[in-house]
Amino acid sequence: MKRKALATFFIACGCLAMVLGGTNVRADEEFTIDAATGYSEPHSMDPTLTTGGDQYEIIVHMEEGLMKFAPTTEAVGTNPEEMAAEIVLGQAESYEYDEDTLTYTFHLRDDIVWNDGTPVTADQFVYAWQRLVDPNTASSNGSLLNAIVKNAAAINAGEMDPSELGVEAPDDKTLVVTLENSCAYFLELTCSSQLMPLRQDVIEGNDTWTEAGTYCANGPYVMTEWVHDSYITLEKNEKYYDYENLGPDKITFHLSDSQTSNLAAYQSGDYDFISGVPADQIEALEASGDLFVNPRCNCTYLYLNVDSMTDWRVRAAVLLAIDRDNIVENVTQDGSTAAISLIPEAITTSEGESWPDAVGEVMYSWLQEQYPDYDLSDYVGRCELAQQLYQEAVDDGWNPDTSMDYQYNTSDTNKAIAEAVQSDLSNVLGINVTLNNIDSAGYTQTISQGGFYIARLGYGLSYNDAIGYFNLFGSNGSFEYSGWSNEKYDELVAQAHTMKAGTERDKVLEEIEAIMFTDEGFSICPLYDGSYTYCMDSTLKGVFYPAIEGVTIFSYAEK
Repeated sequence: MKRKALATFFIACGCLAMVLGGTNVRADEEFTIDAATGYSEPHSMDPTLTTGGDQYEIIVHMEEGLMKFAPTTEAVGTNPEEMAAEIVLGQAESYEYDEDTLTYTFHLRDDIVWNDGTPVTADQFVYAWQRLVDPNTASSNGSLLNAIVKNAAAINAGEMDPSELGVEAPDDKTLVVTLENSCAYFLELTCSSQLMPLRQDVIEGNDTWTEAGTYCANGPYVMTEWVHDSYITLEKNEKYYDYENLGPDKITFHLSDSQTSNLAAYQSGDYDFISGVPADQIEALEASGDLFVNPRCNCTYLYLNVDSMTDWRVRAAVLLAIDRDNIVENVTQDGSTAAISLIPEAITTSEGESWPDAVGEVMYSWLQEQYPDYDLSDYVGRCELAQQLYQEAVDDGWNPDTSMDYQYNTSDTNKAIAEAVQSDLSNVLGINVTLNNIDSAGYTQTISQGGFYIARLGYGLSYNDAIGYFNLFGSNGSFEYSGWSNEKYDELVAQAHTMKAGTERDKVLEEIEAIMFTDEGFSICPLYDGSYTYCMDSTLKGVFYPAIEGVTIFSYAEK
């Protein structure tokens, strides 16, 4: 099936031109939005330490980088009232790029200040970026700038001091970034929370700086209340340069991963917006016109721990035995597509073709070559090979009575998917799988310690380049939780970072992914390319959605 890639994002080098209409809220009324984005208590609101949408969806309302997302006049997904996004200038008013020296020079706006009135300065960006790559910070995204900004990888490896990162502030309003290699998506990257400025004077020696009252914001909203395990409230930042055009007076994010209770609150009128709904309600909500679907740059996959599943044939059998079509058609039911590659359909090659379309069913390609008598183009053939591989492993000493644990972060959908995988592995391979749900706040930290057989994770990129997924795995991977490493894989990832975008680099990237699904791999088991489902009050207008991030932004919403 031909897959449809997301629309190309454009870099707009001008200030945000407001395209929104009038409001139905009376001047003397407070305009509030109550939203539940499907996540429980975030493990941290430190922009450097963010690991997923649960934090970014809130932080993007409070913090702003050199560039930012802004609404366009074009609708996205199935809701004509939700706008697509583009990248425009944020805290920077202009920039230049010197191709010969691989140097970006950003000039900051004159009217940018923190919510306490302190000016935003270039050295605050320097501090944030150095803090990110400092191995002592232990950020899961500490390798974000590796092979992009000069010396980042060496600093991250502990071989150089953070002060040697290729970023400097010759004065308060000028930031100079020296790249190590050409990077086509660098401007997109500056929208990441990890690259937003930070206040050293607030952070150092203050363990509670991320709490309401002490959290400093340079973006459109500021945190005024955080009732842990309940909600986070944001209010307009009066110091923000575009304050006059902001929408809601107050935005409250309710911290709940219960899709059932969130839907009930929406249907009773308590919430204006929810993302993620129970799978068994999707059909009815679509029929009533309450449910909308957006594209999303995200792949949900399973870690197959190589220290627990030591035989590659066992891991390959697990990958083959899972019915992905059943998951997307009968479990998620939200427009997600069954994965045939680790790289989701939103990511394109250098020539603009959707990655899975270009590389084909890479998950099965090597196995098809090795076992030509099996038809891996359909689920029946994949199950037959799964049983053959598993039996070979048993004959060579694998214990068929091995019980496997499956770790997942709490949500109704994640639970339903876990149960579907549990059923497949039992029916096809006779494997007993026990399910263990973990609260989202501590989930990634828990699985990063290993010790499991199977663990679920979803990951989305904030830029259009397959290398972002390959950076997660291998010896230097920032999210390598399966214990897997491969020397050739590491070498090719490093090589790809030094190459300019083009077909030759595409070939190297394809080779990288191919290694992951050979007898030297199968530590990652892609399930599906995600979509973003939500319900939104019909009176809300001007909400916008950057699909590359997969978050909803309410800053310029109106009623």
